[in-house]
Amino acid sequence: MRLVCGIALVCLLFTPCSSSGQGLDSTEVKIFLNTLVETVGQAISGGVLWSANTHGGLPHFQMGAGLNVVGIEAVNPTDTSETLVAVVPTMFLFGGIGILKGFSPNPLVGGIGSVDLIGRFGQFPTVGEYRKYAEMAPAIFGGGIRMGLLRNSLIAPAVSLTFAYTRTSQMMYVFSDSTAEAWAKLKLSTLSLHVDISKNLLLITPYAGIGWDWHEFNASWEVDYVNPLMEDDSGGMDLKPSSRRLYAGVELCLVIIHLNLEGGLTGGNGFVAAGARIGF
Repeated sequence: MRLVCGIALVCLLFTPCSSSGQGLDSTEVKIFLNTLVETVGQAISGGVLWSANTHGGLPHFQMGAGLNVVGIEAVNPTDTSETLVAVVPTMFLFGGIGILKGFSPNPLVGGIGSVDLIGRFGQFPTVGEYRKYAEMAPAIFGGGIRMGLLRNSLIAPAVSLTFAYTRTSQMMYVFSDSTAEAWAKLKLSTLSLHVDISKNLLLITPYAGIGWDWHEFNASWEVDYVNPLMEDDSGGMDLKPSSRRLYAGVELCLVIIHLNLEGGLTGGNGFVAAGARIGF
């Protein structure tokens, strides 16, 4: 009887416990990654920041800087009853160059088949409750093709179709409680398709669009337990969620300076973006 009680006491002393009653393990880390993936994808792909007008062929170009802000939520692995709320301000440089001018069947309709090459490079630091878990501010980089279906004219709006690919450098998060320490490493890439329409009204050009984003998320994790009787854990996961974007904005054109303000919904989360660029 004493032997049984002694064994029970030892087991009790070495059993992990936490405020959630279980302690940090790979299940909590996977829950965190699942809730994080879509909103991070929205952070790197949001913010179009120009009207639907293509640049008009060589040597026309535009380049500038932008800011896209999206709110994200993720379950706290150290306490699954808590939701971590954060704001991700994605800061980036972006630009485009006209490759093909397209053709005009008549003086009032043009830009059909025009092509631009576009690109962006930036970084997204985390601001909010889970910033303390983020080990680095990852970089983003990407590029794509914008195809003109119709160019703005006296009677016609501008309409364009954009294909883009964006990816991040490695992100890393570290969590710990009284029972374990965990590391999660991840990379994300996004393939985007969006259709835009705009109409030039002298200095102001309102625009709107709809888009679809397909995310590919690759993650790995390790969990080291304080209890020497528990075996450390590791694993990985690949996810491919998708989301839809609806947005609208306005562009102010001052000769060669273009200023944009934009807002919308992406995957159910709101975002706001602003940018400035120069070009001709």
